[in-house]
Amino acid sequence: MADRGRQAPRRATGGVRAGRHPLPGPAAADRPGRRRPVPDQRLRGAGMSSDHDSDSGIDPSAPPSGTGCVECDAAGGWWFHLRRCAACGHIGCCDDSPARHATAHYRDTGHPV
Repeated sequence: MADRGRQAPRRATGGVRAGRHPLPGPAAADRPGRRRPVPDQRLRGAGMSSDHDSDSGIDPSAPPSGTGCVECDAAGGWWFHLRRCAACGHIGCCDDSPARHATAHYRDTGHPV
């Protein structure tokens, strides 16, 4: 005979079977109590000049110096990744590369990479 004092375990409600998606999505953002993400002002370029930022030395219109690391190409070297100078467009190899030409360019010129 079953124990009358015990209750059967309750089943969880509100899952996929109840028509609710278990992961929050676009509809979840519209429910009360949920906060929507705030757009990042930096992504829209707020507070930045259109072509050239003279305070930081960044010039997005500067053409790249080549299709690969200029110094590695001249010396027959190789690289993992490339970095472009934000001021003059010099292309140099990253710090994981053997020669680290992007960092050397920064040290020589002070240009942001």
